[in-house]
Amino acid sequence: MITKVTNHDRAMWAMNAVAAYTTVTRSRDDAEKVARYLDAAELDALGADWGIELIGDLVCDLLHLAEANGITADEVIRHGRMHYETERNGEDE
Repeated sequence: MITKVTNHDRAMWAMNAVAAYTTVTRSRDDAEKVARYLDAAELDALGADWGIELIGDLVCDLLHLAEANGITADEVIRHGRMHYETERNGEDE
C-alpha cells in the first residue's frame, strides 16, 4: 500500500534538513530550539524572520553545492520552483 505524500510531509522533510543544518551552523541553543519544533511538528514555529534566515542560508549553501557540481543557481531554482508549483497545485486532488 502506497501512502499519499502531502505537502505537510514535504515540509516536515524540509524541517529535518533545517534542523540538521542548524546543528552544524548555529549555536547549541538555536539547534536545540529547532529540534524541539521538529519533535513537536511545529512547522510554523520558526516565524518569518528566523525562518527566512535559516531556510535562506541553507538554500544559499545548496546553491554553492550546485555550483561546485557545474549546475547554475538559476537551473536549481527553476527546477525547484517547478516541483513546488506542481506539488502545491496537486495537493488534495
